[in-house]
Amino acid sequence: MEELKSMLMCFQSWLQRTCACSSMILKEFVKNVLLEKPGGATVLKEYEDTGSICDSSRRQMVNILAAPMTEKEGRIPQRLNKEKYALGIITLFPALKDPMSKKGYEHFYDAQSGSGFLAWRLKTIQRKTKLLPESSSSPKAAVVMGGGPTLVRDNSQEDQLQDEQCKEAISLMTHTNERDTIFQKMQETFHFRQRLIHNPETSASVLSMFPRLLDTKGLVSL
Repeated sequence: MEELKSMLMCFQSWLQRTCACSSMILKEFVKNVLLEKPGGATVLKEYEDTGSICDSSRRQMVNILAAPMTEKEGRIPQRLNKEKYALGIITLFPALKDPMSKKGYEHFYDAQSGSGFLAWRLKTIQRKTKLLPESSSSPKAAVVMGGGPTLVRDNSQEDQLQDEQCKEAISLMTHTNERDTIFQKMQETFHFRQRLIHNPETSASVLSMFPRLLDTKGLVSL
């Protein structure tokens, strides 16, 4: 029995060393990817100087890291590789680790739900590769202004986020205090919010989904 316990302790110790070694390898991998891409060194410098990174830098970092995944594996990278990138991120940037989650990196990629910043960015890339380029000669309809929150606006408004992009924007607004970012994301999710308002089954959830409407002046008209 004692021999079995000793073997188990040795195995656990070996496993911990192996995991630590893997984390350091992934840390260096993520760091090298950032150093090789434009803007990556700026993200590293910001973390070095401040001990964290702002929301815009986090988005830039995710965009940089998502690119090589799709370049090497195509439109749908393997789940294991997405987890490796997520682990590499929080190992390189410990302040970005989520202490409330099981692995600490689920906000970057959660294999169980398929969500997280990396997942959302990859889905955006996947969607863009499916879209055919619009004709430059096609006319753009005018955007209807005013009329109150229940007015159905023209759906031709540019730069509107869809599906997973909306989820990322909603999550970002919940966790940031940058006023400019909040206003930008509220504008980009305007059509999504309009669909919620005009659907009797979802209209009551608008304020819970967009709590910034309650604490940020000037958003009521967006």
